[in-house]
Amino acid sequence: MNETERTTAISDCQRLSIAFCNHLDGRRYEALAGLFAPDGVFERAGKPVTGPASIQAEMGKRPADMATMHLCTNIQIDPIDDTHADGVTYYFVLMQTGVTGNGPYPMPRMETAGMFIDKFVRTNQGWRIAHRRATGVFRREAPAAR
Repeated sequence: MNETERTTAISDCQRLSIAFCNHLDGRRYEALAGLFAPDGVFERAGKPVTGPASIQAEMGKRPADMATMHLCTNIQIDPIDDTHADGVTYYFVLMQTGVTGNGPYPMPRMETAGMFIDKFVRTNQGWRIAHRRATGVFRREAPAAR
């Protein structure tokens, strides 16, 4: 892999990581699923979901009255070879439930922070997510009962 190919791989995989969060927050689950390889896996809460159709169906189960904003940072992509790369993206999630319409909504507290641990693969359609594991590091605790 020459330097131009390496730079392109890094840029393409960074765009996938950002697009995932943008599509998730925008409830564009078909577009989100299209970021994955045909046998791609999205794993969260220890539950792996395999294949774009299954990923789209699983994301479609998200509550209709929930708004989220995933803030992505510290995106590091490490190309392994011409067709494989590893990645890490830190995320912070703002979440509000019980919403209707398109906002603006009351400002929520930070819900969770963690990392996406990624494997990327270059396919005939370009770079795609082969495996994305959401790993929570911090989570807001439920308020104490009074």
